[in-house]
Amino acid sequence: MGVFVDAVRKLDDGVDGQVLGFDEYEEDDDHSIVVHFNDDMPTGHLVEATPEKAGSVLVLADSHFLTFRDITFRGGTGQVVHASAPTENLTFERVSVQQCSRSGIILLGTDQATHINARFIDCVIDRGWGTYMNVPPVLHAKTLETGGNGLEFRDSVDGGLVQRVRIVDFGHTALRCFATGTGRGVRNITIEECDISAPKDSYCRAFAFSGVAGHLSGLVFRRNRVHDQHQNSKIGGEDGQYYANLFYGFYAGTPRGKKVNSGGVSGAFFHADPSPSSFVSRNNLIINNTFFDIEWNALWAKGDYKPYGNLLKNNLFVAVGQGNDGFALFVSRYFMDNNRVLNNGVWKESAADAVFSVEDKGYTAEAFDRTFENASGNIQAGPHFVDETLGNPDLHLQQSSPYARAGLPITEIPK
Repeated sequence: MGVFVDAVRKLDDGVDGQVLGFDEYEEDDDHSIVVHFNDDMPTGHLVEATPEKAGSVLVLADSHFLTFRDITFRGGTGQVVHASAPTENLTFERVSVQQCSRSGIILLGTDQATHINARFIDCVIDRGWGTYMNVPPVLHAKTLETGGNGLEFRDSVDGGLVQRVRIVDFGHTALRCFATGTGRGVRNITIEECDISAPKDSYCRAFAFSGVAGHLSGLVFRRNRVHDQHQNSKIGGEDGQYYANLFYGFYAGTPRGKKVNSGGVSGAFFHADPSPSSFVSRNNLIINNTFFDIEWNALWAKGDYKPYGNLLKNNLFVAVGQGNDGFALFVSRYFMDNNRVLNNGVWKESAADAVFSVEDKGYTAEAFDRTFENASGNIQAGPHFVDETLGNPDLHLQQSSPYARAGLPITEIPK
């Protein structure tokens, strides 16, 4: 294994294990331990491992009150940064994670140990292996789905902040919260003002929030920009808030030879994870989001899983499904009987277009509201954006827009 810090070799070849390991760091007072290079050195330090035997570059276990600042972690054959519970008050600030053979950062908990209050602020997590496979082909010769996750909270995490983080080009999921029921649950994670994207030839979903009842709750996903994706994201768990986000540029195709969604095309997100069937999607708020330039369905919720008690309100769906017979919503009758769709704006190409689909039957917004008891106030009209140029739009509403003052009061989200 070759290990380098600021391009200077620090370990000899043949040394197995991880590059950096921090164990049992803790302070009793409120002051955090800060781990970084000497203050008299220039910023932008690099910790790098060649991938032959490196494992993870940074490993944390039973680590508390640590801050990592202005460091780049790169390389290895596993997750670049791997944290095993218990941890408390870990902070990554202005950290870059690059050239990931699998995942970027994972916080892994158990039924005995939990991560508490992890924070990621102004970071960049970039797969960074190239334009097609994004990873060394030898690692992924047999499967196309083990391409890794950018940032993952798994099984036992209580409290977290992901703020102004850019996640780029991952081979499976950029941001994942996953609660299988084997731990204490993933709860109270706030993701805000982040930028999540992937190249057109990448198989990547922006986020996947999936969990069994009682184990995934209190997620807040707000004011994020999600764009240039091929695969649907997943909204699961309970009592989540998804508001003021921008989703645009979701493209049809077969990235890495793998079809996505039905017919090889995709949408912005679907509502519940179909596998396993014990995963739930309940009482989530999806409010004040904008969906633009989606080649297939913006929201997909069909099959055997049963989303319940969710609210879609004041969302704007524009240029959705054009040329692919897609819809703002592509859902089951069960979805309509058990979730509410209120006061959303929808526009495809004309007022006569079917913009909602229930059990494979299309509806205009007016017909949709007449047919389903849990639908009301939905509007089908052109949005009057400042600039609707695909690829580089300005999605602010002009004063002439029928949606400019049409939103219902937001009483469901505490101020």
